[in-house]
Amino acid sequence: SMLSISSFSFVFSERLRRKESVSNNIRRFVAVDDDGESSISTRRYRVAIAKPLGIVLEQDGDDANVVVAKVSASGNAAVHTNLCIRDTIVAVNSVSCLGKSLEQVMDLIIEAEDDTIDLLLEHPVGSVVVHFSNGVKIAAQPHEYL
Repeated sequence: SMLSISSFSFVFSERLRRKESVSNNIRRFVAVDDDGESSISTRRYRVAIAKPLGIVLEQDGDDANVVVAKVSASGNAAVHTNLCIRDTIVAVNSVSCLGKSLEQVMDLIIEAEDDTIDLLLEHPVGSVVVHFSNGVKIAAQPHEYL
């Protein structure tokens, strides 16, 4: 079943808006759709995760970028409190992943010489982060279904 997070949007959006307004890691870009232009802000952050990462990645159907699909509760990525399902992989070890296929991103991770992978990720500012009791976190926009 799907859970609408619209009921959470007011409380969490206000908290996020105040917190994000002082962040240096916010990037603005313009996405053009059938209705014209809409401005979208994203928050970027870095995590260093030891191999094996404990995450599952997938190609996002909407914008063809690679996103986090699953975080193993017992994996190495689980200790990073800001890592969320649906976050976009922006770079692996400072190599841009935007527009790359899932296979290309996986190759960057697998072929890395270090045992620790540096990931640059992003999710939209104003996302509500839902924390489940098993430690899983999902970032979604208000009124988006989980």
